[in-house]
Amino acid sequence: MATNLMMDLRLMAAGAVLAIVAAGGPTSASAQALTYTEAQAAAGANAFRSGCSGCHGAQAQGAEAPALFGAQFDGNWRGVPAASLYDFISQLMPADKPGSLTKDAYVSIMAHLFKLNGIPAGTAPLPIPPPPDMMIPK
Repeated sequence: MATNLMMDLRLMAAGAVLAIVAAGGPTSASAQALTYTEAQAAAGANAFRSGCSGCHGAQAQGAEAPALFGAQFDGNWRGVPAASLYDFISQLMPADKPGSLTKDAYVSIMAHLFKLNGIPAGTAPLPIPPPPDMMIPK
C-alpha cells in the first residue's frame, strides 16, 4: 500500500509542477523567497509528532511511509512550489484521515519539514496557503 501511495504522490507532485511550468511560471526570476518562522517550525514539530510520525517515523526518517528529509525530500520537493506540497499534504495526509488537520497545522508541519531539511527560518511566517510563486529552494 505504501508503495502505491508513494507512486500516486509522486505523480501528483509531478503533475502540479508540469501544470505550473506549462502556465508559464513561476521562473527563478519571479519566484518568491520561501519563508517560515521558528515558531511555525516548533508548532509543526508538535503537529508532526501527533499526526505524522506514526507512519513517517519520529524524526521523519521513514517507517511505513517514506522519509521526509534528506535525499527523499530533495528528490520530491526541492525546486517545487511550496503550494504543491501544501496541496498534497492538506488533501492526502494523514493517510488514514486525509484533510483532517487545520490549515495552520499543515503549514506548521511544512515549516518543521523545511527546518529538518536545512532550509533556514526567517522573520516572516509561511503564508496559509503558500502562494504559487513561493518555491522550495533547490
